[in-house]
Amino acid sequence: MSGEMSTAAIGADEHPLAGIGIGWKRAVLPLFVLQGALLLFTLEPMVGRRLIASHGAGFHVWNTCMMFYSGGLLVGYLYAHWVVPRVGRWHLVFVASSLLWLGVGEMPEPGAGGPVVSVLFALIVTTAVPFCVLATTSVVAQQWLASSAEPGSEDPYHLYAASNVGSLLGLLAYPFLIEPLLGLEAQRVAWSGLLVAYVLVAFALAPRGRLMTPSGVIREAEAGASAPSATTTAYWFALSLAPSMALLAVTNLIANHLGSIPLVWVAPLAVYLVTFVLAFRTRPEGGSFLRRNAPEICVLAVIGLTGSLAGPLGLLFLVALAGHSELHRARPEPRHLTNYYLVISAGGWVGAAFVSLAAPHLFTDLYEWPLSLLLLAGTLWIGCRAAGLGMEEQPETRRRRILRLVVYAATAGTFFNLFARGLVEGFDAVTLRNPFGVYRISSTPAGAAGQFDAHGAPARYLMHGGTVHGVQLAAPERRAEPVGYYHEASPLGDALGSLEGPSRVAVVGLGTGTAAAFFGEGDEVVFYELDPDGEAIARAHFTYLDDSAARVRVEVGDARLSLERDPAALDGSFDLLFVDAFSWDAVPAHLLTLEAMALYERKLSPDGLLLMHLSSRFYAFEPIVKTAADALGLHGVTGKSTPPLEPLEMSARAYLLARDPARLAPYLERGWRLDDDIVPATLWTDDYVNVLSPLWNGLRGRR
Repeated sequence: MSGEMSTAAIGADEHPLAGIGIGWKRAVLPLFVLQGALLLFTLEPMVGRRLIASHGAGFHVWNTCMMFYSGGLLVGYLYAHWVVPRVGRWHLVFVASSLLWLGVGEMPEPGAGGPVVSVLFALIVTTAVPFCVLATTSVVAQQWLASSAEPGSEDPYHLYAASNVGSLLGLLAYPFLIEPLLGLEAQRVAWSGLLVAYVLVAFALAPRGRLMTPSGVIREAEAGASAPSATTTAYWFALSLAPSMALLAVTNLIANHLGSIPLVWVAPLAVYLVTFVLAFRTRPEGGSFLRRNAPEICVLAVIGLTGSLAGPLGLLFLVALAGHSELHRARPEPRHLTNYYLVISAGGWVGAAFVSLAAPHLFTDLYEWPLSLLLLAGTLWIGCRAAGLGMEEQPETRRRRILRLVVYAATAGTFFNLFARGLVEGFDAVTLRNPFGVYRISSTPAGAAGQFDAHGAPARYLMHGGTVHGVQLAAPERRAEPVGYYHEASPLGDALGSLEGPSRVAVVGLGTGTAAAFFGEGDEVVFYELDPDGEAIARAHFTYLDDSAARVRVEVGDARLSLERDPAALDGSFDLLFVDAFSWDAVPAHLLTLEAMALYERKLSPDGLLLMHLSSRFYAFEPIVKTAADALGLHGVTGKSTPPLEPLEMSARAYLLARDPARLAPYLERGWRLDDDIVPATLWTDDYVNVLSPLWNGLRGRR
């Protein structure tokens, strides 16, 4: 290979990595790379868990984390490209500095710069140094191997596959093994121990000589290989940009439906990493994954054109595999690998930053998803036809034909789905977007019970992702009538309408503000809403807040933080505290921990009630609430809507808690049930949460 080092140019005794492949070092290099990636990708969800407790559970948290992680990779690769070859073993000082940030400390509280800025600041001060150190692992190890005289040094890119295997193992281990077994403090201790081991291995593996660099060991003329052209660099950039955009876009889609939790974040990123492993692994010529598995890829494309959540994941697999396979084919000589990875990381960061920062302001819907497909399709089309890419010309093969055709079909199908959805929902639907999600105000939401009530009166729905967050009748004379989850026959309607005399009520979660319809003159209702745009949406498109005769106030911010800080939310001041943040598929787990439940109980008056709305398609939260209630000495009853339901009546499950069981007697007379038959789960705390438990119970209940 033209980039190999000549033993005539450098004597055997002067070789930078003389002996690395003779003994244990060469065998340990892939394990070292895997260890660094595993640490990196268990750090990410661990940090995310801590951020949720302090910054809320909006999907902007994980999107901002992903942008930060992409930026951290870019900084790490830039450091590996410019600094590591020039400092040699002094790089180990930077590696050792990560020990000053063992684990993850307490997160700073949200500031005044907005949700994205607050999350970025917290990540920088607690995570930046260890993250950037670990981000250099794969590239530095490939430099070490490429600078040696050992077999495989001419093509060290297989270590990148080992890195992504470690990343995948870390991602899957966190939700399925680490989180169910260990609390955050135990995770921090275990992770810190592995980081110490990583630093020790790095000291043992690091070569003593200089590395092969663009300016140091071999002159360009001696190497006989020209630097990558600007066109080639742009090609690499585009091939990494499109899959990165697709990753964040699919994460948005899924988090919008299922809530922003590590279990949800892991799935798209795991698919993304699998494609890197498949694309960069060592394999015989002509035996590519795409060529051997073309029928399966076509099936994935067909699945991707469906409306299920498996569809976007299948399409993400296709998009990322296509882009990363072409990236591997277009890889340069090993002496340019740091430049190559620098460009790849830059493309990944730009894609993540575009989705996290620009897309919420540019688009009213998740249009970055089809845009990423279109970008990749165009890049592949140009790459197959443009000359001067600095790569060896290859004849058209069956693999590349299938690759292009499937990507083109996926792109066309996704755009068609957007058009078809517009036809179904009506192009006059109002769509709003911000960092917290996509809101759609429409008269025909997908999956709703009906567009009209029993008398033919039209209604308006608020959709957040795939979740109905409220309904209101459109007729002026009937718009104060509560419907949806809050209809009079529902347990929510029963509990909210049962208070007598002037009452002070706190509601966690605003939606359309339907809860305000149950209160009148002399009552005070305080809504605690995470999204700063929530009140504007509720007032501009619905009238529950304005029509209510009660004193209505909306406090913006995470409910737990707001309840602690609101000077009007005194301990013992609320007659009813209504937690309405778990409806449908969202899982803001930090609102169900023992610490959260204790906060709610503290804010209640001596005779106050705690009402939890726990409707969900997939999760059974009742055992979690039961466990915390028992720990706090609270008594509870459960209620749920009973069929048949009218067109504008939605099924709801509720849990009502009180200090005195006598306070719950009237509800038992009206059909509520004691919670004695609920089997308690493992207690959730701010340190320990196991989302798999309610998911498993919920799925088992559906069966």
